[in-house]
Amino acid sequence: MTICVSDACIGMDTVQVGTTIIHDQILPTVLINNTTVMILYGKAGFATAQDRVSNIVNKLQLLASDNVSLGDIQINRSKDLFIGTIHDTPIFTVTTEDAIFFNDTPIHIAQMWADQIKQAVGINTPTALPVLPQIKPKNNENALFIPMAFTQKLNAFRKINVINQPLFMMITIQFFSILIIYFIISRHNKHKEQEQLKTVNRIEELQNSITYLASETQDLAESVIAVIDARAVRTKRILEKAEQQSKSIEKQLNKIHLLKDIQVQPVTVQQDTRKPITYEEFTHFPKFNPSVKDSIYKLEQEGKSFAEIAKELNIGVGEVLLTVNLRNRN
Repeated sequence: MTICVSDACIGMDTVQVGTTIIHDQILPTVLINNTTVMILYGKAGFATAQDRVSNIVNKLQLLASDNVSLGDIQINRSKDLFIGTIHDTPIFTVTTEDAIFFNDTPIHIAQMWADQIKQAVGINTPTALPVLPQIKPKNNENALFIPMAFTQKLNAFRKINVINQPLFMMITIQFFSILIIYFIISRHNKHKEQEQLKTVNRIEELQNSITYLASETQDLAESVIAVIDARAVRTKRILEKAEQQSKSIEKQLNKIHLLKDIQVQPVTVQQDTRKPITYEEFTHFPKFNPSVKDSIYKLEQEGKSFAEIAKELNIGVGEVLLTVNLRNRN
């Protein structure tokens, strides 16, 4: 299905920018005289497929306005790119994405687009292709060709539809070689996945060990902190007690300093030259009559104190003490 979007008349030919649907994808197309000559899929640098179609139509319009025949299109090669040109003016470039989408080689797609442009303007001459360098195997005639050579031979095999035994064998060898390489890569990837799984398991074990060590370290730290706190409390009490003792010592030192400041006067002790009193003298002492002495002895035996005896007999405590001492002496 083709939908025309814009028209541009080139002499008797009409160039159109349209769209078509392939595999449920809407792709931009280049139409000449209502004939689809190009279907673009991939990007070219930063230009999208739609931008490429618009650019191609603009270039064709400019060439037509200069009375240049579109049938003069040629295919040129620049490194690995195949470019369609008209009088050295590049019209289109076949990208790798185009080749992958159409499952064909870039050179075949370029030739197909150029031939369709010629047919649309009434020229049926095939477009000449640039000469491709031949890829020779090194040191071995049966060596594998590069993928580009493999794809070209496969397309040639599709076109002629004739089984060429040596080519078929070469394709078969290359196919099985690709399979072997695929299995080797798959095995390597599987081994790599196993190594990654082992690495993940080791990392998990290390994480568990680190978690356990962190827990043990935290418990040990808490124990150490508890011991430090207890010792800190004990040290605080010792310091408080030492401070109290220091204050007490300081007070005593202050007292000593005060005592040093006091001037001590010398005391003269006079010897007592008096003659001690005898029992006979005491018994004849007027105040200490026998009745008083008996009363003192009696009250003292009753367990009364010297003060109580002195109060009861109305005498001095010294008299009571003297009487008792004299009795005890005799």
